[in-house]
Amino acid sequence: MHGVISRVLDFCLSLACIPLCILVLLTACDVFARYALGSSVPDRIELSGLMLGLTVSLALAPVTFSRRQVEVDFVTPHLPALAQKIVRSVVLLIAAAVFGLMAWQAGVRTIKSHSINEFVGSLMVQLWPLKAVFTFGVTLTCLALIWMAIQTWRSPAVAPEAPAQEDKGDI
Repeated sequence: MHGVISRVLDFCLSLACIPLCILVLLTACDVFARYALGSSVPDRIELSGLMLGLTVSLALAPVTFSRRQVEVDFVTPHLPALAQKIVRSVVLLIAAAVFGLMAWQAGVRTIKSHSINEFVGSLMVQLWPLKAVFTFGVTLTCLALIWMAIQTWRSPAVAPEAPAQEDKGDI
């Protein structure tokens, strides 16, 4: 099961690169158009915001699942193993609830956007497919958090983590 989840999340991380590349190309074209042609790319700001939202929503689940996000924890490593498991699972379930609410509302807004045929900007970009991808991304994040909470109780007792040592190189 873990292999399937990892492949799906790796695929999402790869998909997150597409809107990021579009964002970079859009910005480069806008800079060129502004200085060479004296005119900006239409709807650049709206499209940039949409691409950034897609990038974050698609990358969030893989980053969360692999625990590559920034974490600051001063208290939990000093707790006994059982208390660490309880705190970790409660935090993961609260986060899953928040992302579940986000996914639910994003899904409702996606359906509404599709039903009213919502567009953005003068280029008339349909919004519902972008909202559907966002919904997919936050739903995957919610599921990843639930899976991590379950795995917290399936794993053996957790020893307090030692702080990571920085590579100081040759001094």
